[in-house]
Amino acid sequence: GCVTGVFGGCPLMDVVLAVDGTSAMKMAFGRHASGFQAIIEGTRDWAKTLPLSGTPGKMAKADVRTGVRLGMVQFAAKGREMKAPASVGTGGQVSGVMSEIYNDFDYVENNMIDTKEAYLAGAMKLARGMLSSAVRKKVIIVVATSEIMDSGRSELTSEISAAASAGIKIFGVLLRPASAYAAGAGTKRQALLDVTSDVREEHFIDAEITDFIDMLSTVCDPHEQFGKLIASSEGNKGALKQVQPCPMYTDKNTCNKDHACRWSARLLVCRDSACLRHCDTDTCTDDKTNLCEWDGKG
Repeated sequence: GCVTGVFGGCPLMDVVLAVDGTSAMKMAFGRHASGFQAIIEGTRDWAKTLPLSGTPGKMAKADVRTGVRLGMVQFAAKGREMKAPASVGTGGQVSGVMSEIYNDFDYVENNMIDTKEAYLAGAMKLARGMLSSAVRKKVIIVVATSEIMDSGRSELTSEISAAASAGIKIFGVLLRPASAYAAGAGTKRQALLDVTSDVREEHFIDAEITDFIDMLSTVCDPHEQFGKLIASSEGNKGALKQVQPCPMYTDKNTCNKDHACRWSARLLVCRDSACLRHCDTDTCTDDKTNLCEWDGKG
């Protein structure tokens, strides 16, 4: 049937951040002494706001049907890509457990690759391997300030094609250390644009560090640039069954966790989702206003 494709205000999704670990990220970005540390701290703060699934990294291959899961990889010199090892945090997987996620972020922060050039293909392969669920949105956000040296080369284009075939959305964030554009910015921009999903300009932003942190807070918002594209992407075909009649939920969070219900901000009550009125796949998936999705259950 037709259900609301969100959990606690977010789609059911797995997100992997691919973070630039080149030496350029050690410089000051705005008021932040280190761009690399600012990314980690901003992502850590963002994680606190998410309706995480609560499921550990060891369940990463399972089609978990609650909440959000996060993971992180780092890229720099060719062959130096990395993620947390099996003994740390998520075990190098996506996880919905805050302590595991924090341990991963700490590991990446304390093990910056710190080389001059940035090659992305290896990290994209790692990230793609972390995103295997058939029922969840799958997202890679590439955050870079250095030029992606293997952009357009066969190894990276093969990874991008494989990600697209797996229903993975790739977003690009080109970080600027300051408001002024530095020399070579156009080349860096194009190299990162060529990595993103189609329509590429819509999956890309050119931003200062504070704008990046603000952007993270919008990925669950279907009215914002990245959130809209995530909400409309494939995945999340195994929505939760209704647990109880919607009016029995007395608060927004528990209401919105039931995929047959939506919280009315105007009436301050839990109501049946508007998606339930749609009786076929086309009219269901065409209703982007209510974030409707067909769960394949007739």
